[in-house]
Amino acid sequence: MRRRVKSAPAGSELKLLLAAHQFYLAAELCDRRSTPDGSAWLIYPEVVNRAFACELALKGLIAGHSKVLAHGHDLEELFRELPSTIQDQLRCPKLQSRCSRNGFTR
Repeated sequence: MRRRVKSAPAGSELKLLLAAHQFYLAAELCDRRSTPDGSAWLIYPEVVNRAFACELALKGLIAGHSKVLAHGHDLEELFRELPSTIQDQLRCPKLQSRCSRNGFTR
C-alpha cells in the first residue's frame, strides 16, 4: 500500500521528469559503451538507469496530475496511481506493438 506523505511542492513534476530524462540518457550511454566483441557492455547499469528513469517519470506524472509525491519503487503500483486517461495514453497500441515485438508482454 502506497503512503502519500505530503503535497508535491510547485515544480516537483518538472524536476522529477528532468531527472528521469537524465537517467534515461545515462542508460543510453551505457548501451553505447562496449568493446568490439561486446564483452564490456554495461548491461546492469543500463537496466538500473532505465528502471529508475521509469520510476521518476511515473512519479513526475503523478505529482503533476494528483499534486502529491508518490513513494515506493513498484512500477506497476505507481502506474495504477495515474489517472485512467494517462494510463490509456501510456498503453497506446504503437507502444504495445513495439514491446511485444521485443518480447515484453504482460
